Amino acid sequence: MKINKHFLIRYRHWIVGSSVVLALFAFFLAFRLFSLRLQEDDQLKVGFIMIGGKDADGWNRSNYSGILDAARRTDARLYFEENIREDKGEVIPAIERLAKKKVSIIIFSSYNYSREAAEVLDEYPNISFYSNSGDYYTDNLTSFSIKMYQSRYMAGLIAGSKSQTGHIGYVASMRNKEVNRGINAFTLGVRTANPGACVDVKFTGSWKNPEKEKEAVDILRERSKIDVVTYHQDDEAVIEEAEALGIYSIGFHQQKRDYSDKNLCSIVNNWDIVYYKILRDYQKEGGNYVRDYWFGMEDGTTGLSSYSAEVDEKIAGDVEGAMLMILSDEHIFSGKIYDVSGLLRCKEGERIREEELLHKMNWFVKGVTIHD
Repeated sequence: MKINKHFLIRYRHWIVGSSVVLALFAFFLAFRLFSLRLQEDDQLKVGFIMIGGKDADGWNRSNYSGILDAARRTDARLYFEENIREDKGEVIPAIERLAKKKVSIIIFSSYNYSREAAEVLDEYPNISFYSNSGDYYTDNLTSFSIKMYQSRYMAGLIAGSKSQTGHIGYVASMRNKEVNRGINAFTLGVRTANPGACVDVKFTGSWKNPEKEKEAVDILRERSKIDVVTYHQDDEAVIEEAEALGIYSIGFHQQKRDYSDKNLCSIVNNWDIVYYKILRDYQKEGGNYVRDYWFGMEDGTTGLSSYSAEVDEKIAGDVEGAMLMILSDEHIFSGKIYDVSGLLRCKEGERIREEELLHKMNWFVKGVTIHD
């Protein structure tokens, strides 16, 4: 094929100019892709291991919402591992999958993951691990938690005030420091409002087992005539059974549903504050430079939801007074406190140290009855 030389002469400037434009465009595109790659490499990558699904009501949804908000505010990139069961050999493979994605942080959102993963953490020295209420520590593992016991105490005031039988039920997942601490604080609140009352506790041995949880409510109702019940579980099965029995309930991480007014209120925790602090500290200081993160009502991380119409002004006023007491640093675990065996655990004029509350709460206060 012959090309007319007059055509070449006439359009050579256009051809040359177009070539320059194309070259510049190609350079710009390559630079842009390179910049995006650098930006992606610089972006904080966070792995988040969950015991349930993102959309599961209660514990899982509230934690998911919290880390999602924290990641948005810090421009972090999230990688999720959902439905990772405890004590089933699933957490270590989840860590391996996240490590292949080159995450800098892995957050365990359930209590027992750290115990399972302890043997492999030193294999990932470049990853900072953070465990919810864990009891295990390494150079690259930090514990974090919320002082939920503060809200448990206030919920106890409501439960003690509403109970006519003097027996309040508590359906608990398993015995560990966090769960024990919540039971004790709740009981102190109950007995402040109703000194002769008892908190009847039934453990299910699982964070989520709706059938067992409902069965526990039925057992406590039959044995002890409980007329108020609360729980430390991941779902709302206890509320559902309380509604069926026509007794009062207090929720935990509850997403408000169309329950009756006998669902008095719920303990709510703001995980976005916790996770934002962890991510920002990592960006500013690096990882694992503190041993424990423990946030409370003073940080805006825990409180009670709105009340049902069954919570009258007097009870609400008592709860507000307790909240002001907590915010003024008057400690819940202070003054004379006896355990279930009659041993004096705290003397008049003293308070239980936070170190003991966080790591050594393996006993129950007077007023707690454990049901087998």
